[in-house]
Amino acid sequence: MQRTSYLRHSGNISNTGLGDHNPDVPSRPRHPGVGVVASLGRYGTLFGLHKAVLSSGFRGNWNALNRNIPDALSGEGVVPLVTGGDHATRDRWTTGQSVEENGHVMGLLEFGVLLFLGALWSTAFLFLRLGTPEFGPAALVGVRITVAAVIVVAYAWGTGQTMPDRRDWRKWLVVGVINTALPFFLFSFSEIRITSSLASVMNSTTPFFGAILSATWLRQSLSWQKIGGLVTGFAGVLLVVGWDQELHELADYLSALAALGGGASYAVGTLLVRRLFPNASSVTLAAGQQLGAASVMAPVGLLLWPAVNPGWVAWTSVLVLAVFLTALAYLIFFWLVARAGPLAAMTVTLLLPVFGVIWGSLFLSEPLGPVQVAGLVVILGSLALVN
Repeated sequence: MQRTSYLRHSGNISNTGLGDHNPDVPSRPRHPGVGVVASLGRYGTLFGLHKAVLSSGFRGNWNALNRNIPDALSGEGVVPLVTGGDHATRDRWTTGQSVEENGHVMGLLEFGVLLFLGALWSTAFLFLRLGTPEFGPAALVGVRITVAAVIVVAYAWGTGQTMPDRRDWRKWLVVGVINTALPFFLFSFSEIRITSSLASVMNSTTPFFGAILSATWLRQSLSWQKIGGLVTGFAGVLLVVGWDQELHELADYLSALAALGGGASYAVGTLLVRRLFPNASSVTLAAGQQLGAASVMAPVGLLLWPAVNPGWVAWTSVLVLAVFLTALAYLIFFWLVARAGPLAAMTVTLLLPVFGVIWGSLFLSEPLGPVQVAGLVVILGSLALVN
C-alpha cells in the first residue's frame, strides 16, 4: 500500500508553493498543470521533487491525466503525492500511464535480471520431476507455497516493508490462487505424465496469453514488432526442444492441457496483480500473493498428504522450489513487472527452454546441436523485438 498525501491547488500548480511556473512551457488560459510527485523517504521525509509540472506542451498527456487524476485537472482539487514504492510506480501516478504505455524500453539492468530469472526458473521443472512422485501435486504445492510465504513475509517485516493490507484479503486470495496456487498445481500434475521439455513449451505460451489479455482486457495497443517477437520466440522454443513428444493416451493429452492452463493462469494472474494493486511494491505483492495462495493450498496439502513420508531427495527438491524458485523468484519477478511492464516480464518464460538445454549440455552431457543453437539465437532475437 502506498502512503498518499494531498495538496490543495487552485488554477496553477505553482500555487502549491512546491515549484515555480516553468517559462519554457507554453501557457494556456489558467488550465491547471498537474503531476507534482514528491519523492518521500520511508518515514515521509521530503527528499525532493521527483516530477515537475506536467502541462500541455510539456508532455501532451492530457487525456491520460484526465482519466487518472480528474480532480487535479479541475479548478479546485487535490494532487496525490505518492511515497514509497519504486520509480515505475510513481511514474504511473505522474503520467497516468503504465510503463508499457509510456514506451518504456528494457535497459541492460532489466534485461540482465530477466536472463537471471530465466536461468533460475528453468530449474523448476527438474525439481518438480524429483519431488512430485513422492509428495503428489497438492502436498508439494502446499509445502512449497507455505514455506515461501513464511520467508517473504519475514523478509518484508524484517526490512520494514509495507505489509499486505488485511482489508484486501479477498483480492490477495484471488491473486494468490490464480498466479501461484493454480499454475503450481497444474504444472506439478502435468509432469507426472509429460516431459519437462513439453511442460516448458506450454509455459512459454504465457506471453501470448498476456498479449491477448492486454489488448482485450487492459485495452493496450500491441505493435506488430511485439507480436512478431512473440511468434518468433515461440518458434525458437520449438526449435530448441523439438516437437517429438510422445502423447499416446488420453491422460497424456490432459496433462499437456493442464500445463497449457498453467501458462494461461500465469498471464491472467500477472495482469490481475497490476489491475488490483497498481501501487504496491514488489515485496508487498510477493508477500500478499504467497499468503493468499498458502491459505488455500496449506490445508489442501495436509488433507492430501502422502501415506508414505517423502524421502530426503523429495524434501530437498521442494525446499529448493520454495526458497529459491518461489520466494526469491517472485520478489525478482514483481520488481521486473514494475520496471519493464507485465508483458515484458512474462517473456521470461521464453528463456526457460533455453537454459534447460544449456544445463542439460553442461551437467548431463546432453547433445547441443546446430538446430538448438539456432533456436537459442532466435529466442534472444525475439526478446529484443518484444522488449
